[in-house]
Amino acid sequence: MITSNYKAVIILSVFHTYFSNGQCRGLIFNPANETKKLLTRYGFLHRNKPNGFELYTTTPGPLPSYLESIMKTTRQESLEFLVSTADTLFYNYTSLPDNFKGFIYSNKKTQPDNEKETLCLLPENAQEPAGTLAKITLYFEDVIQLIAKGKTASYTIHFEARKTQWQYFIVSRGARAVNNLTVKHREAITFTGPDKVTIPSGEQALLFTADTLLPIMEAPVYKFDLVNNTEKKSGITPSATIIYKGLPNPGPENIGRSATVNHLSSPMYVYI
Repeated sequence: MITSNYKAVIILSVFHTYFSNGQCRGLIFNPANETKKLLTRYGFLHRNKPNGFELYTTTPGPLPSYLESIMKTTRQESLEFLVSTADTLFYNYTSLPDNFKGFIYSNKKTQPDNEKETLCLLPENAQEPAGTLAKITLYFEDVIQLIAKGKTASYTIHFEARKTQWQYFIVSRGARAVNNLTVKHREAITFTGPDKVTIPSGEQALLFTADTLLPIMEAPVYKFDLVNNTEKKSGITPSATIIYKGLPNPGPENIGRSATVNHLSSPMYVYI
């Protein structure tokens, strides 16, 4: 936070459930052409931060009056920012609508973000042309109203991690005997299978498919074990042996649509 004579005009923070700390990284916020000219003309400081940006000014007088005078002089009603990302995997690990072309946000469509004590910007139904992740329009009128009430014009945007159907392809190289494999988890998450399939390498595998969609996360949050269950025989108590402790959680690099499920899938190959 800047502690000199600068006054905060707008603070935008972006959050994403994919990241371990919840803060969305890798986004780029560029002022649109007319906004860039206005910011330069009036000496605003546009300061990027890891998950958003902040806008400051050094006007000595009341900030609402200063912003109103800018509106009247320039006849500009808003500031516009174009959002992009250099992280191509963002589109893999982020939950996006079908046929996504881009989001449009404005401070005319918000809801209280009680956790962050800000206003959450909500996406409009219209979409931006392809190649732009989002366009954010912040109207002076709404910013002025907040500041006049002694509040900070602070906004948030929230993204959700994409959910896929996790698939484990278990390939046995004959190193150990396996009879009745299952995938176990301490929570109520189950896997169907095993189904005998042939993987692209031509090898035979046993396929386990999660019965629910699970989010892709930056760091593993689910702990699944591959367990071998002995068959029940007369006089012998069945037992379960962990064959593979801590099956991998999928990353965003490998997402596709499997022929065996109707959702996006995350295939993972495990060799035992």
